[in-house]
Amino acid sequence: MTQTGSSSRSARRRLPPASLLPRVIWILCRAGAYFTLPSYVYLVLPSWSGAEPRVTAADLLFIVLFLAAVGTSIAALVAVLRGRRRAASTILRRLALSAGVYLTIVYAVALLSPPRRLALNEDACSDDWCMAIVGERRLPGAGGTTIEVSFRLSSRARRVSQRELGIIVYLRDIRGQRIEPLYESGEAPFDILLAPQQSVLTRRRFRLETADAPRALVVTRSGIPFPQCLILGEATGMIHPAELPLTAN
Repeated sequence: MTQTGSSSRSARRRLPPASLLPRVIWILCRAGAYFTLPSYVYLVLPSWSGAEPRVTAADLLFIVLFLAAVGTSIAALVAVLRGRRRAASTILRRLALSAGVYLTIVYAVALLSPPRRLALNEDACSDDWCMAIVGERRLPGAGGTTIEVSFRLSSRARRVSQRELGIIVYLRDIRGQRIEPLYESGEAPFDILLAPQQSVLTRRRFRLETADAPRALVVTRSGIPFPQCLILGEATGMIHPAELPLTAN
């Protein structure tokens, strides 16, 4: 009886320590590299190639850290399944600490960064979906002044359709008050589905109810955009939305 118990404990001790974990992490890293390699090629191409980068260094950093977090979580799960709860707790505490440090850096940079200043005809892109402000004009009327802003929505994709959800725009006057766009039933919504290489023009009108002149057009997102809220540099838009100074007279 004693020999059997000793043999069983020896067998448990001889089990390979999480031998499956390195293979799982390797598969995840290979999968991440497979899906991001085309975008990485765009990132490192020389400027004379004419290719616009789809992925930034901050995007790649987020992907690497995300895969590392997945691998670490799997390591904690394996430790729990092997009965090593203390080791799993240590792994998860270190993961939480690392995530906290990363998020602190992301939002410290966001707080200290100035808002992005847009220019007319400048494409602001998310993956292969792009928006550009192509014109603005002031329309006087009996009911007050209206500002009309024209937008170009376009897709750089070559094979798949694109749409972007949650895009909102509004005017901000010199007192910081927010002016929402008027409802226009005939205009294309910002989340319209775009075919590959398609471009669509749409307009938004803003009624000025007070004498305060609008200072800027603000372009932002509703809610908490994921994964932009976790990427260094892109989280800045949550705190300091992009804006276009208005010049219409």
